[in-house]
Amino acid sequence: VHFERGRDFARAIASLQEAGDNATHMYANSEAEAHYSHALTLVEKLPPGDQLQRYLPLYQKRGAVNFALSRFEQSAADYRRMLERAREAESPTLECAALIALSSTLFWSHKMEEMPLRTDEALQAAERAGSATLRIETTVLIALKHLCSGELSAASAYYE
Repeated sequence: VHFERGRDFARAIASLQEAGDNATHMYANSEAEAHYSHALTLVEKLPPGDQLQRYLPLYQKRGAVNFALSRFEQSAADYRRMLERAREAESPTLECAALIALSSTLFWSHKMEEMPLRTDEALQAAERAGSATLRIETTVLIALKHLCSGELSAASAYYE
């Protein structure tokens, strides 16, 4: 509150993000979501050049908290916003992270029609990032989708 009233929005955002992180560690997910949401409203008050770097982690963290609270629609919306910002930043690593989180949310919310599109995009982003770790994470999600659809041989191939 002190930083916000003093119009030091960068420090207010950092403090709210830290409060959200602390709440998450204590499994106070509703409180964490409130802190991240408040911080997101303050990002708009920063100079345009500073906004992008602030949006990305806040959308990622709020998406994770909403996922933990089984608020899948809100979680997916946060990950879509993160994806937009990652593409603005031209960061294939962050783009892939957003797509993996979005794909996972879509899986658990039974939105199987969109999930394969997002996992395909994630594989492409992982290739652009040159990250075997991101490629493997995406492949596991693809295998999980096949496993749950009863396509055991396809799932087995992806798991291998």
